[in-house]
Order: sequence, then C-alpha cells, then structure tokens
Amino acid sequence: MTFNTLRTVGTLRAAGTLRAAVPASALDEACWSSVTSLPRMSIDDPSGANEIREVLHPALPILPYWPDGRRSHSGLRHFCEPFADLLCDTVPERRRTGQIPRSVLRPLWKLLHRERKTPQVGLAEVAALIQRAARDQSFAEDAAADHPDFWNIVDDIRAALAVEDRVRDARDHLRAATIAGIFPHWLSDHLADAVAGLSAADPKAADLFVMMVVRHRPVARTALEMLGRLADRSTTRSHVAGLIDRLAEDVRSRATAAVPPRGPADPAALETAVRDLTALKLSVGRLPLAALPLARLEADAIRLLTARLLPEAVEGILRLAPADMTDLRRPGTRHLAAALASFARSRRAFRAMGVLPAYETALIGLTGAVSRRLGDLAVAAAHLPADERGAAFAALDETLAVLHLIAPPSRLQPVRDLIRDLTGQELAGVA
Repeated sequence: MTFNTLRTVGTLRAAGTLRAAVPASALDEACWSSVTSLPRMSIDDPSGANEIREVLHPALPILPYWPDGRRSHSGLRHFCEPFADLLCDTVPERRRTGQIPRSVLRPLWKLLHRERKTPQVGLAEVAALIQRAARDQSFAEDAAADHPDFWNIVDDIRAALAVEDRVRDARDHLRAATIAGIFPHWLSDHLADAVAGLSAADPKAADLFVMMVVRHRPVARTALEMLGRLADRSTTRSHVAGLIDRLAEDVRSRATAAVPPRGPADPAALETAVRDLTALKLSVGRLPLAALPLARLEADAIRLLTARLLPEAVEGILRLAPADMTDLRRPGTRHLAAALASFARSRRAFRAMGVLPAYETALIGLTGAVSRRLGDLAVAAAHLPADERGAAFAALDETLAVLHLIAPPSRLQPVRDLIRDLTGQELAGVA
C-alpha cells in the first residue's frame, strides 16, 4: 500500500465511509503494514531518504523553457554608453550643454549608418558627420528638420565621445577613493590639470568631462567633494559653475514638465524634483558659485507648488467630493481617496521648500468647504424616502472616512455629530 492509498484510506475513515464495512483493527493493520513496507533510511546509504522524499513530494513536471525577454545589447545602446549620464527623457525649453534628449538618438543613428555604412560608429563617424554639415547647408537643414537644436546636440555627443577615456579613468580613481574613504590631494591636482588642459583645447569637452564624472552615481558623493576643490582654482572654476547651472536646469526642466500648462499635473514627479533640489542644496549649496542658480531654482519650485499644484489639487478634490444627491447615489469614493492621498503626500514637498503655511491654509479651506457641503447633503438626505435615506447616509459616512487622510478627526467631528443627530431623529421617528 502506497502513501497515496494510505492517505485515501485515512480520509475515508475520518469521514465514516469505511467504518461499517471494515473493522477498525483491519484498517490499523493495513496502515501499519504500509508504513513498515517503506524503505528504511540508512546513514551509509542515503538512497532510502531519496525514495521517501519522492513518495512524499512527487517530482514536478518539467516546465517549458522560455528565452530571456530582456532587450539585446544593440549597437545604438553601445553607442550611447559613454554619455548615458547626460541623456534626458524630455526636451527642455532652455537646453543647456550636456542635455541630450533621447528623441534625437534614433534619427542621428540612422543618419550615421546611412552616411558611413560601417558596423561600428564612434567619434570619427560623428566628427565626419559634423564636418559634412558644415560644408553642405542643405544637408544640415534636412537633418535638423525635426529638431531645431539638432546639430548642437550632435556636437555635445562629439565632445562626450572625445573625453570617453579620460572620464573612465577619472571614475576609476574616484571609485578607489570612495572605497578608501579619503580624497587625496594628488587626485584633486590630477583632475584639475585634466580639466584645465581640456579647457584650453575644447571648452565644451571640459564641461562635459566634469558633468559625466559628477553625475555618475557610483562615485557621485566623492565627485561632489571634488567640485569644492575645483571651484577654488581659477582654471576650473568656470566649468564648476557650468555644471551647477546644468544640474539646476535639469531639475527645473523636470519640475516644469511635472506641471504642464495644459493637462493634469504629476504630483509625484514634482515631489521627486523637489527632493533632487534638496539634495543639490545639501551637496553643492555651500559653494558660492551655487548660491544664485539654486536660489532661482528654489523660487521656481515654490511658484510651481503654490501657484500651480496647490490650486489644481484643491480644485480636483472639490470636483470629486459629493455635491448633490446624484453623487450620493453613485459615490466615487475610490477616486476621491486617491486624490486625497496624493494631496497628503505633497505636504512633504511644501515643508522641504519652507512654504508649509500655504499648504496648511489651503487644507483648512478645503476641509471647511467639504464639511459644509456634506452637512448640507446630510440635511437634505434626512428628507429622502426611507429606502434611499440609509444609502445616502452610508455614502456620507464613507466620504468622511476617506477625509481622515488629510484632516484630523476633530476637524470633521461637527459633521459627524450632525449626521448622528439626523440618523437618531430618523430612528426616533420610526419608533
């Protein structure tokens, strides 16, 4: 008797199916014989344990093999690796040196292959393309038809490819300094000399060298320490200033994209931009060169929070809150809860920017408006027919429950007391 048979007999016995047909002693004897018939496990011979394991845990069926669905390492991805830290998803309104939109990469890649027809594309191919554009005006205009700043972006890519080896060496040195926990003076002198040499030959390449080193996440903390020392040198101060301006503009472009002139705002994206601004202030805010760019960026972030995000969030919540009896019959509590949760999360951004009083003022006005609206609906619901009255009060109570996401219970207590009094009068009338 196998374990499957034993399990079946035990189940039937527990259910009482075999109680009348088979005596209990016979069942116990059959179960014991099945257990003693199993192979014994020996220390010298572990095969018995494997057999028992196979009985207790049958082998799983062989599943079909699906190939890995990750993207292949294409030629375009390999081409973008040297300047991957400079890529941005959106096209900024005021593009700075080193901001390379991803939308330009595919047209440039096709153009390079059409011109050179070589499997490998690098610095020489990009430089040759720029030289042809300088000679042939019609070719340059056709290539830049889709993007007005096309050739300036291509020149940024050219400069980034020109310093690829130097950037890799600098990252290796900074990675070693990160592991060691110190930043030696000789490394600062070495990087300063590299930036100064690049600045004399190709100022754009010097700017991009500093950007690609600092923006590389594994060495970002040590690289920011490098900025403080480079800012003290007259030969490298301008490149540090350009980098700070570029970092500030990068945060500004993402914050502006989070609150478009037309269309809904993205509070999560704006909060991320505010968090990046806070990180910039903690890292490079002590540098005198960073005072003016970061002050302008902070003013823009405050304007987006107080003049754009806050009114739009309040308006959206008021639009989702119940306004009449029709809304009580079909309450959209789920959407209201999502809007309230987003509004509550945005409080951290207002506090980080030092404008929490503006948020608190809007919050008090919002909860007061919604409370008055719910109180009026509660009075109107008390005069509904009996079959609709209970559902209306339940919808009001559900709305009050989600309002606790932004307001303390004490602020909503008057409305709860009003609903409790109205429902109590209703029960008294029924009695």
